[in-house]
Parts: sequence; structure tokens; C-alpha cells
Amino acid sequence: MCHALTINKLQEIDNKLFLHRFFLPCNSWSCKECAPVKAAKCGVKARKGFEGCKVRFMTLTAPTGLNITQMLVCLKESWNRLRTELTRGGKKLKYAWTLEAGEQFGRPHLHVLIDRFIAVRKLSKLARRCGFGKIVDIRAVKSDKAFVYVTKYLSKGMGSVAVEKALKRLNGRRVGFSRGFLPAKPKADTGTTISIERPTKEYTDEIAATPLFKRVCGVQREIVVGKRKISYQILEKEPWMSDFSEIIQKLSSGECHIGQFIPRKEREILWGSIKRNFDVYG
Repeated sequence: MCHALTINKLQEIDNKLFLHRFFLPCNSWSCKECAPVKAAKCGVKARKGFEGCKVRFMTLTAPTGLNITQMLVCLKESWNRLRTELTRGGKKLKYAWTLEAGEQFGRPHLHVLIDRFIAVRKLSKLARRCGFGKIVDIRAVKSDKAFVYVTKYLSKGMGSVAVEKALKRLNGRRVGFSRGFLPAKPKADTGTTISIERPTKEYTDEIAATPLFKRVCGVQREIVVGKRKISYQILEKEPWMSDFSEIIQKLSSGECHIGQFIPRKEREILWGSIKRNFDVYG
């Protein structure tokens, strides 16, 4: 179920403490909301990965006489063998593949982008030896068009309900990239997770009634509402505060609420007329 759970995190940004509430997507290709987002991300990845490369576009089919499940298994195993052949001798190969079912008969086949030239005759022989069907095609494409091919085939769906169900039973994938396709990025600090919830209502005014919100949010100064994320600025660092590490630690463990970190005197000076919006619990 898409957005059936939310994850709540505390994060310090520019001397301000934020509560982020992320709607967790289902990330399913059958989801009307998640599928276009995933397709776009894969397309962008393909464009960045093949930037400056000479790209070839291959189509590989499964042999005849097999049912859909057998075709999917055959495509996976045959591609692994072909990939091994192409990288034999320590040769590097950058690739991106997508799985699609034919419009007329619903037969699954692979579309593969690679950064290497292979003659059609050689590819046909090699593909047959690795277990693919008779129909094999390869052609040159511009590197800046690589993302168009990936996004195109992923955005229009699998093309066959039977193939989609069989792929799900096999726990298979619709898209794949070579190892190290893009340079690894350092993981950004996304904050400290404090809870995971199953919301019962849409996040509007009802969010203020949740125990977590009451425990964490002091004076609500800023709200940023996105499609999959809501951010609340809940505190700004003042001169008398050392840092937010203790606050984040105690709020994460549920030991206290944010009001306990603000002495009464400072609270009256800081908040003044908006003090009525600040609840002190415990």
C-alpha cells in the first residue's frame, strides 16, 4: 500500500531543528504514482552514466516453444552468460537493460544499452550460443538519447498482465544496471529516525493531534509541505543552547518533550505573545 507508513526524523539544518515526516512509497511498478517516478529516475541515471560514451541499443529475445515463466528465466540466465562472454579477459562493460513484453503476442524480451560496438553477425551467433532466440538487433544511438529509451520502455508499463504476474512470482526485476554504473556518492545526513507510524488520516490539521507531534513540536515556525514530505521547523538555536545533540537524543528515545529544554524565563522572553502556542508537557 503506497504511503501506508510514514517515517519521522529529526535533523539539524543551519542552527535550526526540523521534524521531517516522510510518506513511504510502495515503489511498485504497478503503482500509478510510483512507476512514473521510478522510470524518470532510471532515465536520469542512464543519461548520466552514458554521458560521453558511444552507445549501442540491443534487442534480445527468448527462444520459441517456452511459456512465459520459462521465457523470463531463460532471458535472465542467457543475459548472465552473454554478459560474462562480453567481459571475458577483464574487459569492462557498461550497460543498462529493461524488460518489456511484445505488443502483439506478449512475449518478454530485453532492451539493452551498452557502451561497446558488436557486429550484428557476431552478436547473433554469440546470443544464440548463450541461449537467446533468433531475433537479435543492435544499432547505434546518441548517448544523450539513452535516457529516452530507458524512460520510454519503463513508462509505458510491462505490456502484459501475464508477464507482470510471472515476473512478480519470480521476484524478478524490470530494469538493471552494471556495477559501478555511476560513481558512489557519500551518504548525506538525513537525520535521526524517531518513529515509524501508520497514519489513519490525511496529513492536514489532524497531524497536530498525534502524540508525536505534541511531544516534539514546540513553537511551530515554518511548515514546508511536499508531495512525499512535510517538514516542520520546531526550534531555532539560541545563545544559551550548547547544541541539539542532547535534544535529538532524548526526543528520539521518548524520554521527554521539547518544552523541557527551554527554561521558563527564556521561554517567556523568546516567545512572548506567541507563548500561548507553546505547550509544556510533563
